[in-house]
Amino acid sequence: MAKVSFPTFSKLKSKEVKLLLEKINKWYGAEISQLRKYSFYVTSKGKLYLSSIAVEELKTKRITGIGMYFGTFPDEKRFRLSIEGSKLIKPKKNYIKLNKKSILSYISGENLFKDEIKINTDNTAPFLIVQYNEDNIGVTSVSENIINTFIPKGRRLNFNKMF
Repeated sequence: MAKVSFPTFSKLKSKEVKLLLEKINKWYGAEISQLRKYSFYVTSKGKLYLSSIAVEELKTKRITGIGMYFGTFPDEKRFRLSIEGSKLIKPKKNYIKLNKKSILSYISGENLFKDEIKINTDNTAPFLIVQYNEDNIGVTSVSENIINTFIPKGRRLNFNKMF
C-alpha cells in the first residue's frame, strides 16, 4: 500500500495576515476585525485555513480536519475566498446579487451572463462575492460577458437527479 502524504502547512506571520485583511477590506469594503481572532494557516498548495486554536501545538501534519477552509491563493497577487470564507465577509462593494432564476443556474454549476445580473463593482477586486437574499454563497469572476462559477463539482446541485 502506498504511503499517504498530507499537505504540510505553516502559520502565516502577523504581517502577512495584516496585509491580507487590508486587501480584503480594500476589495470589499468589509469590516474584517472579527477575523483577527483567528490564526491563519496556509498549505503547500496555497489553501488558507482559519482556526481558533493554535494548531501548531497539536503536533499534527494536517490542517484540513481542524481549521475552516477560508480561501486560496491562485497566484501571488490574488486571493479567492471559499464558500465558507465568503460568508464571513459583509461586502459593501464588489459583489453580485442573483435572483431566483439565476441562483438555480449558478448552484448547478452553469455560467451566467453579465447583462442578466445586478453587479455592484468598482473593478478593484480580483473576484466578486455572490449573494442571494443577502446571504453570501461564494465568489465568482467576470470575464467579458460571462460570470464564472467556482462551486466545486461535488457541491453543485444536479436538478435532473433530484426529481
